[in-house]
Amino acid sequence: MAVPASRSSHAVAADREKPIHSSNRPRCSGPLRRHAGRSCPADAGQGNQEGTLQRVPAGARGFPENCSRWKVLGRPIAYLQLTWSRDRVESSGADVGSPDSDQSKMHYALWARMRACLAKASASATCASATYATAVWVFIALFACASFGTALGIATVGKAADESEGIPIAKNLAAMLSAGLIVISNNQTLIDNPDIGDKGLDGKSVLEQVQKLFRETTGTDPSTIDPNRRHGRLLRVEMDAIVEVMNAHQREINQRGIGFKGFIPALFGRLVVETFNRGAQGDAELKMTAPLEIVRNRKARPDSWESYVIREKLTSPTWPKGELYAAAAESKGRPAYRVAVPEYYSASCLACHGKPEGQIDITGYPKEGRSEGDLGGVYSFTLYR
Repeated sequence: MAVPASRSSHAVAADREKPIHSSNRPRCSGPLRRHAGRSCPADAGQGNQEGTLQRVPAGARGFPENCSRWKVLGRPIAYLQLTWSRDRVESSGADVGSPDSDQSKMHYALWARMRACLAKASASATCASATYATAVWVFIALFACASFGTALGIATVGKAADESEGIPIAKNLAAMLSAGLIVISNNQTLIDNPDIGDKGLDGKSVLEQVQKLFRETTGTDPSTIDPNRRHGRLLRVEMDAIVEVMNAHQREINQRGIGFKGFIPALFGRLVVETFNRGAQGDAELKMTAPLEIVRNRKARPDSWESYVIREKLTSPTWPKGELYAAAAESKGRPAYRVAVPEYYSASCLACHGKPEGQIDITGYPKEGRSEGDLGGVYSFTLYR
């Protein structure tokens, strides 16, 4: 089973200790790490490519001739190196501040390593050397732990910001688009009436109907959401998209002598989504998708993250009906906060998607044989960081 990008995974390599012998002498090549004014190779000591901890005992042989040894009071001291080059941490839907989160585990693992380093440095050198080495490693430990502590705090705040911002935005964008689909469905007979010219369904009048239904559904007046904030700005981009789509199709909608015009809720929704995505300018992205077996438009096919959410969450017998799913996950190579909002078939949807399965509907597609209340689609919202 494919694992989605949002699932957490991290690996912290186990500590291992190996002295350098002349038989496996490292070469002084690659990037140099500078510490306390002295340089030693970043890969000195074997195996650091895997993110391991290495210790070179005092007086060990095998240092490259053109690399400086560390000395305190004329005596060589231990060289310790900690790398995390291959560690990988990805955020998930879990609470970042919890002890089970990836950031917390890495933070605690690092602190444990630092304490081990301090103990080894203190035990392996002379009194004077140990004092100096301990002071150096105390500084390194405090700096490293402070850095990871800061990263942990930033991750926690970032996730909280994602949830506090992303979920309300996704809910309202989905509610607004759903209201638009219902308005078009409710007016389908009027749209397909060949005897009426002007249907009175221009952008302004349709948006008024959509806003009215939105207020009834959410209890929120969209005009009260601050347009200077991300939430209000994106909601207005969507409302502008509704107006633009309706105004652009007045000729087809109002044409006399033609019954079915093909301007159905699915087409309206796709056009609004495309217009919204252009207006969002890469800040966010909206998509209408569905379980793969009932997707009619190839552009609406679910990606790997959406497929996982539909299969493992939204269609699971234990998933609460109507509950959305949200998680931090990459989208198109960019870090993002993603939300999937389920949409279920209503009675009016079954004219095209109901029974008998396989019968050709008015649009020319075979019916899916679905029932009222079945999962019919997913509003997939991506809020880029």
